Amino acid sequence: MRFASVFLRGFMMGCADVVPGVSGGTVAFVTGIYDRMIAAVHSLTIGGCELLRLRPWRAVAAVDFAFLAPMLLGFAAALISMARVITWCQAEHPVPTSAACLGMMIASTFIVAREIKGWKLTDYTLCAALVALVYKLILYQHAVLAFKLENSLDEIPPLLPTLIITGASIAVFTLLLVLSRIFPRLPVDKYIQVFLCAISTVLAYKLTNGSPADSESSARLLFMTGVVAATALLLPGLSASFLLLLMGQYAQIHAAPAALARGELREFLAVAFPVGCGAITGLAVFSWLLRELLANYRPMTLSLLLGLMVGTIHKLWPFREVHEKFEIQGRVYVLEEFPYWPMAFDSEVGLAVLLALLGCALVAGLERAGVLRERRRIVDVGKS
Repeated sequence: MRFASVFLRGFMMGCADVVPGVSGGTVAFVTGIYDRMIAAVHSLTIGGCELLRLRPWRAVAAVDFAFLAPMLLGFAAALISMARVITWCQAEHPVPTSAACLGMMIASTFIVAREIKGWKLTDYTLCAALVALVYKLILYQHAVLAFKLENSLDEIPPLLPTLIITGASIAVFTLLLVLSRIFPRLPVDKYIQVFLCAISTVLAYKLTNGSPADSESSARLLFMTGVVAATALLLPGLSASFLLLLMGQYAQIHAAPAALARGELREFLAVAFPVGCGAITGLAVFSWLLRELLANYRPMTLSLLLGLMVGTIHKLWPFREVHEKFEIQGRVYVLEEFPYWPMAFDSEVGLAVLLALLGCALVAGLERAGVLRERRRIVDVGKS
């Protein structure tokens, strides 16, 4: 793959990571480099192991620098050149910006769904029904909990709704696995894919609707924050910065570079060292896990990734009413907001629809260009 091509893809990934609710992993998947990216990140782990064995030449040979170097350069170039532009667009023109991102995300989900072979309309309908059922059960359990607490009845542990859904999900998943062993001819694998897609959709929706935690930093928590952030960078649909907000660690991590600029090296290392160790651990473990899953259980893994993307689309709906927000280091973050449907088709709505369609067309064009490029490569290999 050419340097300029990978650099451009890395640049688009960096632009996507600036937008809340959009992930660079989504761009990697749409542009056809997701598997290569996971393998390249995993090659860093192999290179690190070789370096620990005092084999520097083998370490250099093991790492896929031909791919990682242009991708990371493009990613960094986007963060340096486009971060302020995209942030300004979000602050000054939130509806058009969100509409364009929504269109790109919707088109991306269709591309991922098309990669799952064998699904029919009935499978998508079953998945949507499962999502609605599980979400309604969660709402019901939360309503029961709120009623009992308000009326001073027997307290229910706050985690009970989540535990009930988790237990039921594990039971259904185990049942499907048992059925696949007992009745090999039944299309149980497809039902497992639908089930995984539905559960990951609900989990992603609940996760992106969470409230930021107010917790003090500790080395253990900062390490886990690094693991979570690194994992989110590899998953399409999940925003690393939003997960940092949910864990209550965004302000501390965002303030670390400022501490280094002031010459406070001890304060900087107190944050950077555990977060960096967590990020390295997360990238090493999760890149290996994703690589193995995509190689051996690709349809199920794609079903999970599709659910993550579908569950986070709601964060990009352009028409939202903000109820609560706060500011960190001069940047405004929304704590609570509610989507609404515009009552009149005015110029703002028309512009949003147009930009959403353009976003869809852009992603479809990128995917089509990647398909044509891959076909040409296969033809060239066949001729040689």
